[in-house]
Amino acid sequence: MSTTIHAMLDLAKNVMRKQAQTEKELKREIDDLKAKVAFLRFWSPLDHHITHRSSAGPCFNDVVLVASSDDGLPGTASSVPVPCS
Repeated sequence: MSTTIHAMLDLAKNVMRKQAQTEKELKREIDDLKAKVAFLRFWSPLDHHITHRSSAGPCFNDVVLVASSDDGLPGTASSVPVPCS
């Protein structure tokens, strides 16, 4: 085999090896991004009304309001838990 053909074959092997490595890295990155999107959708209150809360995850409110009295003494006001709808 001539030196030129041998060099071209080596170059082609290196390009193919690099391409395979890049493809694996991109697949890992895509899987990582899919996992992040799934996590964010799991906790997103916006998706709960779309999916009717089937198996999308628990429903949590971002803000919890707690009743209190003006005098600030504990136990002087009652609080009632409100389920998310």
